[in-house]
Amino acid sequence: MPDTVKRVNVRIAGVAYQLAATDDEAHIRKMAAQADEMIRQVLLASPHLSQSMATILALVNAMDEVSKFRRHNETLQKEKDSLSQQAQQHKTELDRVREQNWDMRRDQLHMQRLIAEYEKRFEQILATADAQERTEAEPEPEPEPIPEPEPIPESEPISERHLGNSDAFPLTLAGYQQSRLEDFI
Repeated sequence: MPDTVKRVNVRIAGVAYQLAATDDEAHIRKMAAQADEMIRQVLLASPHLSQSMATILALVNAMDEVSKFRRHNETLQKEKDSLSQQAQQHKTELDRVREQNWDMRRDQLHMQRLIAEYEKRFEQILATADAQERTEAEPEPEPEPIPEPEPIPESEPISERHLGNSDAFPLTLAGYQQSRLEDFI
């Protein structure tokens, strides 16, 4: 649907005009008021100028302002483009640093696992060494001393009670103990 053309009656520099535009009526009135103010400012600054000369000078001033705004807009656009390019470079650098950080984090986790594994192995080695030290440090048990036989009183005859196990000390017919070579070795 095409925009409808609106006709708006305005006064600029004391002259009535009927303007036609597709913009909002309030916007058209605002632009006309600004044009009227510009002409009035020119006439206040230079009262010797005619109405048409003041209007032309106000138009030139308006075009100068438009030109300044355009240059300023171009400068801002260049700054925006430069900042966008810098932002893209920073984003690329950030992505690179994030990737590097991820690699370092992965390496750190790998190193932590290795450290834990080596600490476990170290503990095992220490435990083994401690066990070996204890084994080497323990003295060999001394053989139990062979108790001295109780002396048999001369008045008492020798009996099995005195000899203990009769198989260990066989008796001869004469009643003497016969020793075996194994008992002394």
